[in-house]
Amino acid sequence: MLSDIKEVATILYELSDRFQQAKEEKSQNIANYFQQIEQCLRDSINALENQQEPVAEWGELEVYANNFSNILGDEIGEDEANRLSEKLRITAQDVPQLGSNISEIKNLAGQFKGLAFIAANPNSQPDHNPGCNRRGFISYLPIVIGTAGVTVVSSHIAKKNPAVTWNMTTFLGEKLKGKLILYKAPQRVCDLVKLMSNGEFQINLNRRGKTTEILEEVSKRKIDCSYSGIYYDSDKYKALYFGSAIPFGLTPQEQNAWLFYKKSDHDDPDSPTYMQTVYKKLGLKVIAFPAGGTGGQMGG
Repeated sequence: MLSDIKEVATILYELSDRFQQAKEEKSQNIANYFQQIEQCLRDSINALENQQEPVAEWGELEVYANNFSNILGDEIGEDEANRLSEKLRITAQDVPQLGSNISEIKNLAGQFKGLAFIAANPNSQPDHNPGCNRRGFISYLPIVIGTAGVTVVSSHIAKKNPAVTWNMTTFLGEKLKGKLILYKAPQRVCDLVKLMSNGEFQINLNRRGKTTEILEEVSKRKIDCSYSGIYYDSDKYKALYFGSAIPFGLTPQEQNAWLFYKKSDHDDPDSPTYMQTVYKKLGLKVIAFPAGGTGGQMGG
């Protein structure tokens, strides 16, 4: 039922650097549009919690589907806007029944709340570096965070407790404040997770991590999640270096395309990327994905 609107949210995050570049008035219109979708989803949740089918509330999604291209067509392209509006229209016609998974709808509401925040804050990226775009900074929130980024213990994902607190470890210590472009990124991830989950998922940041220990400590469940560059780890994980920036490697656009590449299940937004399957093959119990980018390094 929710696969189409999940894909809409995922693609919008991937393209959000485009609507961040819109003029102030247009950015606010986009932010208001996402807030309206969020409210529509929350109204539907309230109806379900009151043992009522949200026929009218959920049906409002069709209004937003009809306006999708007018609101976002210039930013993401008419063809893509029309494709996503059709997926939103299909979602509107499939009203959740009593007993539906409310937590999934809550997650979606949180994602659209996050999109509204991004649209309303065009300068919210760390140091506003043109090589660090939103697609490389945040993805699939509020459920998981990953490496090079961040690494997350996979067994925690299934928790249903609505109030969750995690601890995130990073090697980006206080001494790097003002010296490294990614210094602010871990805290931004923590702040966005809290915002998009309405405070139900909070992450505390520890800046005293050791680079070569973080990955295995997450895998062994000694820490909940981390924000680290995989190329700082030991040589036995060198295959994973291609999941991060390497000297004389890919451009930011090529790197993003590679990191989000899926060998199979391309149409399923919840299926793992190819790089995520490599972590699994190496015996690491983590889910990793991009949560920051510096652009080219040493010409790469």
